[in-house]
Amino acid sequence: MIINQYTLFLILAVLTAALSLGVAIYAFRHSHVPGANFIGVYHILVIGWLFFNSMELIDPTETGTLIYAKIAYFFIMTIPVFWLLFVLIYTGKRAWITPVKTALLFVPGILTLLMVWTNEVHGLIWKSISFMPIGNLLYMRVEHGTFFYVQMVYQYLLIVAGISFLVYHSSKIKTVYRNQTLALLIAAVIPFLFNVVYIFHLIPGLVKDFSPISFSISGFAITFGIFYYSLFDVVPISREVIVDYMQDAMLVVDHRDRIVDCNASARRLFNSCEGPIVPDQIENVLPEWQTWMKNAKIGEPSVIQFPHLDRQYEAKITLFSDFKDGMMAKLVLVQDVTERVKLMDQLNTYAITDPLVNIYNRRHFLELAEELLPKIAAQREQVSVLMIDLDHFKKINDTYGHNVGDQVLQMFGNDCRMFIRGQDILARFGGEEFVIMLPKVGLMQAYQIAERLRAEIEEKILYIAEYSIQITISIGVACIIPDANSQVTDLIDRADKAVYQAKQNGRNRVTLFYESEPI
Repeated sequence: MIINQYTLFLILAVLTAALSLGVAIYAFRHSHVPGANFIGVYHILVIGWLFFNSMELIDPTETGTLIYAKIAYFFIMTIPVFWLLFVLIYTGKRAWITPVKTALLFVPGILTLLMVWTNEVHGLIWKSISFMPIGNLLYMRVEHGTFFYVQMVYQYLLIVAGISFLVYHSSKIKTVYRNQTLALLIAAVIPFLFNVVYIFHLIPGLVKDFSPISFSISGFAITFGIFYYSLFDVVPISREVIVDYMQDAMLVVDHRDRIVDCNASARRLFNSCEGPIVPDQIENVLPEWQTWMKNAKIGEPSVIQFPHLDRQYEAKITLFSDFKDGMMAKLVLVQDVTERVKLMDQLNTYAITDPLVNIYNRRHFLELAEELLPKIAAQREQVSVLMIDLDHFKKINDTYGHNVGDQVLQMFGNDCRMFIRGQDILARFGGEEFVIMLPKVGLMQAYQIAERLRAEIEEKILYIAEYSIQITISIGVACIIPDANSQVTDLIDRADKAVYQAKQNGRNRVTLFYESEPI
């Protein structure tokens, strides 16, 4: 068998179709990777083009050859579109691919197909057609019409657009990604060169169009990228994709305090943020901006919390100086910290509150008292402390159980909370001990308060489950006029000694502490 350009085409068509099929299968198996489905469809279309272009040669009839040539145009017009869609996904421009824009890319192809199937009427695709037998093959020789060159320019524009995106992308990315992109550039340039050679007859004697072969060979370049540079394992992500997928709102503010860029989260959060299209003043979004900027320093992030739309947000503002023109830019990252603030509030509450009785715990009582004592000392006022102990509380636990004992403590804590003034400090000091600090209250007045509380508790019956429980309390009272050297612990020790004496004297009583001894 004589190997001529037509027989060579058929041999290469089988080999390259198998190569394209392998690439398509690999792409579809990695459909989770951005752009993989597009490159898979691209190679399926290449296989279709190879098949019908081969059948165009193999069919012995002129009618069959013409029909196969017309069918092949479906693949010719769609392959460049899917190539461009793949490049857009690969270079991170997914937002550019909308249903309307994608449909518009196919419009010239649809128009070309209509022209192909009605060519006998106008001759705008093929001005003239003749058939030349080559052994057992039949070659369709054509003279191209005007619209053929129009559609050819459109295909070139799509291929060149993809190449341009890849070149620009390659100049912006790291070495490992640049190698991937160079592999894709080879894939794009190969069919482009083959097609130019065919259209402009750059090789004397070559009349068969090897373009479908070249598009399949481009699959080899992509396959090389797949296995050597892990094209589908590591796909570069553009700045636009990363920024727009950020959950935090991002704003870029220029030296005139105009928003010149913002991501999708910022647009959702601040309805007035239009980014680079319609610059908006940052104060329209963040009214406290000027106040925040007073203490801002270059290179030192400022963190500010602020409420917005019933949520709590945190803005991290970083200033950058452009040394070229002396202008100042600001990067603002806004994060929703509502849940974090709630959690911190809960943790703060747990840190200062007794979890059982829901009043201050001992540690926080001492902190508040230490803060309060110097203020009272400065005013030369008195301050009193009541140390309260529930009588025979162990007997309650032993008789009714710890669950009932806990409820007794809770009820007593509620009684104390309702009994004190707003400026008084109430806390559970430990176990069944409670403490109350009474600012600006003298010893005898504190005694009267303690006695009223003792009498009220004595007369009260606590109903818990099926039990009726009556409790009594012992109270120690201490009072001082603090000075600069006074310590809260000293005052508490005095009240503690007094309550101890009350328990020694029979319980259910109030005992005062004097410098000499409790009475």
